[in-house]
Amino acid sequence: MSHTDAGIDLVGVAKACRFAEARFVADMGEAPHVRDLLHHAHGPVLIQAHIASAEVPRVIPTRDGHELRLRFMRALKDGTAESS
Repeated sequence: MSHTDAGIDLVGVAKACRFAEARFVADMGEAPHVRDLLHHAHGPVLIQAHIASAEVPRVIPTRDGHELRLRFMRALKDGTAESS
């Protein structure tokens, strides 16, 4: 459960705190407008974005720290790790 699941209206709180812009977004079609708003609005901006709770494939599927460490060490040993 998150803070918004408990019924807290973050957009309402931001407006009460006199944010220049406070919006709720649930559609990806609004992304260009939100981007412009974030870059060009004067004053504080709050965007509350509703995202799907579906499990999506992860870039690093495992959450096992030991396995991640071993994979990283193998990559270093094999020379397949990228240097920055």
